[in-house]
Amino acid sequence: IEAAGGVAAMLADGRLQAAVAEVWAARERDLAHRRTQIIGVNMFPNLDEEAPAPPSMAWPEIVAPWHARRPAPAAVDGDLATRVAAARHGAAIGDLSGGAAADGEDAAPITAHRLGEGFEALRDASDAWAEAHGQRPRVFIAALGTPAAHGARVDFTRNYLAAGGIEAIDGQGAPDEIAAAFTASGLDLAIICGSDKLYEAEGAAMAAALGGADWLGLAGRAANADVLRAAGIETFIHAGDDCLATLRAIHAKLGIAGP
Repeated sequence: IEAAGGVAAMLADGRLQAAVAEVWAARERDLAHRRTQIIGVNMFPNLDEEAPAPPSMAWPEIVAPWHARRPAPAAVDGDLATRVAAARHGAAIGDLSGGAAADGEDAAPITAHRLGEGFEALRDASDAWAEAHGQRPRVFIAALGTPAAHGARVDFTRNYLAAGGIEAIDGQGAPDEIAAAFTASGLDLAIICGSDKLYEAEGAAMAAALGGADWLGLAGRAANADVLRAAGIETFIHAGDDCLATLRAIHAKLGIAGP
């Protein structure tokens, strides 16, 4: 930064903002693919958790004692050096941003981001949906075979959907039994879960039996993916995929408006 002329110069010509945006874009990709994991957000979310109560004091009340103790700030109407000096003498951020910038010092702001903001937005939209409809948005899980055959992928799919505030409702058994449970559920979207062997033996038949679904997904990287796509599977969910993009697409399919 110093070799490039310092913070002020990089802010003025936008290089610092661009560098920060580039770092955020990389972090956002890692979060979306869950290479960077946030427990309770994009991994192991709890759909039943309750938001904490708001603080008993507003922020101005919390910081008022500090403002009363700190020394009076220096003038903040001048150039960058004057503002730095003001900060050293106790000026707060609000004081420093309150003065008018000198000519030629205007700079685009650096956008602040929360690491979990993409998933949090989906959870907020789910909360609003639940308040309006009396229940969270739901997706059907077609669990092929025995619990030993489908259990791991059913658990993975529940966790995957919950990161977007979506509840999973499952049906188990043979393809015709699962199809009947799907029809009875009244849901429109479904994800098939099972073992690789079951995908080869029954996956296409299961997809065909769920042909009335508006969208079909499948958990895992199936060896017979081309056959399953031809049978109606649109999306394969698995570790390392773009979970955030898939959840946004599911929200859109469900008709959930963003917050």
